[in-house]
Amino acid sequence: MYATTPGAGDGSLRLSDRDRHVWALFTDWCVATDQPPIPATPQQLARFLHDNPAAPATQRRRVSVINTVHRRQRHPAPGTDEAIRRALNATRAARLKRRSALVAERLRQIPVAGWPAGLFGRRDALILALAASGMGFEQIARLRRRDITAPGDHSAPLLLSVDREPIDLPESPEIPIVSIYREWTEVLGNDRWVQVWS
Repeated sequence: MYATTPGAGDGSLRLSDRDRHVWALFTDWCVATDQPPIPATPQQLARFLHDNPAAPATQRRRVSVINTVHRRQRHPAPGTDEAIRRALNATRAARLKRRSALVAERLRQIPVAGWPAGLFGRRDALILALAASGMGFEQIARLRRRDITAPGDHSAPLLLSVDREPIDLPESPEIPIVSIYREWTEVLGNDRWVQVWS
């Protein structure tokens, strides 16, 4: 049995009864907290999951439904945020924690000055930092310079989007990704080398 999704825009989006129940729970919560269900932010989704505790499998199902509705309405899926993915998957969180520790150690060994070692070192440092943040190598391979926006405030996170999906890249003392990105853009400022990654 399928029914029109409540609160999902033009009414043409259809979900199974099971998924419709999940979407109704989310939209009811949004009404109660005076927030729009579409588009939802990752922070909004995280608060919804916190306010509606359930088994991990149930929470993953909720995120999947919310992501599906957003994608069908051509909005970024809030559940692709790395913090939410880690919260829903303890194995992933542990694996990325180990990866981050290894990357932090390697970053200290990568040259960022000199020619040509500094050029490739800065590029490699950014790739490693992106991988430690949880980005997949396929996403990194599709990444273009225009997909990243550096904030004016050095302490604010990078704004990154791949295939219209925003990706959260939190700054940490061990992997200062904003500084690493800025070092790479210094290289890109030299027109001779913009084609290395543009």
